[in-house]
Amino acid sequence: MAQIYIRNPDIIEKRLDDELLLIDDAEDVIFNLNPVGTAVWHFLESPRTRPEILHVLYAAFPDIPTQQIDRDTDVLLTQLQDRRLVKIQPQ
Repeated sequence: MAQIYIRNPDIIEKRLDDELLLIDDAEDVIFNLNPVGTAVWHFLESPRTRPEILHVLYAAFPDIPTQQIDRDTDVLLTQLQDRRLVKIQPQ
């Protein structure tokens, strides 16, 4: 069963140069996203599955090996979930 990633609607976004800060006042969490992480965060404006996220990243970064994109995406999604910036629901 696929899982859907859903952004926490209470998160505040602040741009800092080419990075995006995600701020959760309730949990006292500030999370810094690089440009790729920012792209994933914006893509999650609508709930998405991991395969949907990967499909877009593969197309956006054709010179990066898919295995690296897979690993980096998994790390990012885990960090976002651990900090309660996104939640996961079954599809």
